[in-house]
Amino acid sequence: MIDIIILLVKIIAVLFFVGYGFTALLIPKNLRKDAIWFTPWVGTILIAVLSIIFNLAQIPVAKSAYFILACAGILFIASLIARKTLPFLTLEFLFTTLLVGFTLFFNLFPLLTKVGFPTTISLSNLDPLSYTPVGDFLINHTVLEGGTFEHYKPYLGATGDLLHAGFRWGSPILLSFFSYVFRLKSYQIYSTIITIFFTFSFPLVYILAKRLSQKHNMHILSFSFITFSLNATLLYMLYNVFYAQFIFTGIFILVVILFHAYISEEKKDLRNFNSYDLLIALALSAITTIYPEGLIFAILPLLVFGILSLLKDRNPIHGIYFLKILLLTLVINPITAGTAIGQNVKIITSSTQSSFIGWEHIPFASPLDMTGFYNLYHSKDLPVFLDIIFGFPIAVIWLLGIINLRKKLFILSLLLAWIPFYVSLRWIFPNFFSFHRAITYTLFLYSALFSIGMCFLFSLIKNKMIKFTIIVLFLFLSFRSAQRTLYQLYWHAQVVDKSLISLTQLNKKKDIIEPFFTSDVYLGEDNLWKRLWREYFLMDRDIVTLQNLVTEKDNVANIRLVLAEKNYLEREGKKLIYTNKIWENDYYQLGTITPMKRIDDLP
Repeated sequence: MIDIIILLVKIIAVLFFVGYGFTALLIPKNLRKDAIWFTPWVGTILIAVLSIIFNLAQIPVAKSAYFILACAGILFIASLIARKTLPFLTLEFLFTTLLVGFTLFFNLFPLLTKVGFPTTISLSNLDPLSYTPVGDFLINHTVLEGGTFEHYKPYLGATGDLLHAGFRWGSPILLSFFSYVFRLKSYQIYSTIITIFFTFSFPLVYILAKRLSQKHNMHILSFSFITFSLNATLLYMLYNVFYAQFIFTGIFILVVILFHAYISEEKKDLRNFNSYDLLIALALSAITTIYPEGLIFAILPLLVFGILSLLKDRNPIHGIYFLKILLLTLVINPITAGTAIGQNVKIITSSTQSSFIGWEHIPFASPLDMTGFYNLYHSKDLPVFLDIIFGFPIAVIWLLGIINLRKKLFILSLLLAWIPFYVSLRWIFPNFFSFHRAITYTLFLYSALFSIGMCFLFSLIKNKMIKFTIIVLFLFLSFRSAQRTLYQLYWHAQVVDKSLISLTQLNKKKDIIEPFFTSDVYLGEDNLWKRLWREYFLMDRDIVTLQNLVTEKDNVANIRLVLAEKNYLEREGKKLIYTNKIWENDYYQLGTITPMKRIDDLP
C-alpha cells in the first residue's frame, strides 16, 4: 500500500513542479488567486504538447523528458526571482485540499486495501490495454514507428490502433513520461494517474462555479464536491478507466475558466496576442493529441459565443479572440490539429449509425442521474414519470444557477453548442453509449450550475439548521450512490495481478528464444483480460495467441511450446497434457504438450 501512496505523491509533485513556473509567470492577474489549482493541469498540458512535438521530430520521451524537466526548473526559479509566486495559504485552499485528499483515497480504496501494490484495475473495460503498451512503446520510439507489423508480436495491434487510427498520441505519452521518470511500467501508473486527473478536476469545477457567480462561500464548495467528486455517473466512467476522457475533461474545464476570465477583462488592448491566447491555445493543442474527439465540444462553444456576441452587440471582439486562439492552436502543432479535425469528422459520422459497440446498455441519463443523486448503473432504472418528477426540481435549480450567472451569454453558448449532440444522440440517431459520453464530458457545467442555484436558494434561507440538513441529505444521496459503484469495483474488479506480472520472469529468460503458443490457441477464449495482459507482459517474446493466429498460420508449423496457466489446463472437454516443461513459476508453465494439433486443426 505504501508504494501506491508514494507513487501518488510523486506524480502530483511532478505535475505541480512542471506547471508551476509557467503558470506563475503567465497567468493573468485576475486568475492568480486560484492559479495554484491550475498548475497540475498546465503541467499536464506542457508535458503532452512538448513531448509530442519532440516525438514528431523523432526525439522519444527518454530524451525529451530531460528537456521538459530542465525547462520546468528554469521557469520555477524564474518565477521565484520575479516574485510571481502563487498564493495558497488560505482557509479555502485548506478545505479544498482536504476534499481533494478524501476523493483520492476514496477512489483508490480498492487498489490500496484489496490489491496493495501499484497496478491497473478496471470494472471491466479494456482501455488500459490500448494505452499501456503505447505508453511503454513511446519511451524509446516515436509515433511514426507505431503500427509497424512484426511477426509474433500481437500487442503491436494496440500501438497501431492508437497511433494510426485514433491519433490519441498525447494521452499515452503522459504515461511514457511518468514511466520513464520513475522507471516504472505504464501498467503500474495507469490507475493511480487517472484517479489523480479526475480528482484534480474538482477544484476547477469549484473555481468555475464561484467565478461564474462571483460568490465565494463554502456552500458552492460543498455542492461542487457533492455533485462532481461523488458523482456516480462520473465514477462509473472512472472505474471503467476511460483514461483520455478524464485528462480531456480537466483541460476542458480550464479552457472554460480561462475564456470566461478573458471576456470578463475590462482592458482595451486585448486585440493583440496575450497570455490568455497562449494558455487557451496550448490547452486546445493538448486536447488535439490527448483526446481529439473532444475538440469539437471545446471549440464549438467559443465559435458560437463569437457569433452571438456579434449579433447581440455588433462587436466582433469576441470573434477576434476566437480567431487568435485558433491561429495559435494551429501554429503550436498543425499536425495534431489536422488529425483532430479528421477524427471529429469520423466520430460525428459514425455516431449517426446504430451498431453493436460491445458495451452493456446504459440507460439515458436523467437530471437525477447527471447530478449523481441516483445510481444510473447499479440501481433499478426508474420509470419515466419518476425521472420527470425528481428531475424537475433539479432543472429548476440549474435554471436558478443560469439566472444568477455573470456573462450569461457565454454559458448559454456552451449549452447551445452541446444540446444538438444530446438531442441527436438521444432521439434522431439514438446511440446510448455516445449520448452517455457526451453527457459525461459536460457534467462539470451542470455541477457548477447546481452549486450556484443552491447558493442562491440558501441566500433566501436564514435558518442554518435547515441549510445543514439539506447539505447532509444531498451528501447522503450522492455518497450512497457513489458507494454502490465503488462496491462493484472493490468486489468485481479486473486486476493486473501477481500471476500476470509473474510473466516478466519469462520475458527475461534469454536462453528461451523460440516462439511459443499461449493456451488460448488450444483451449479457446475464456478471459479476454488475461489473454491481452499476457500479450503485454510477453511483448519481448515471440508468441502466437488467438489475436495473431490468422496472420501467423504460415509461420507456426514448427512451434513446439505452449504456455499455460497452471490452474487452467482444461476447458469444455479440451485438456493440455504436458510431456516436458522447460520453464515454470508459481502460476505458469511452458513446455511441450501431447498430442500437438496440426496447424490446420487450430481455430
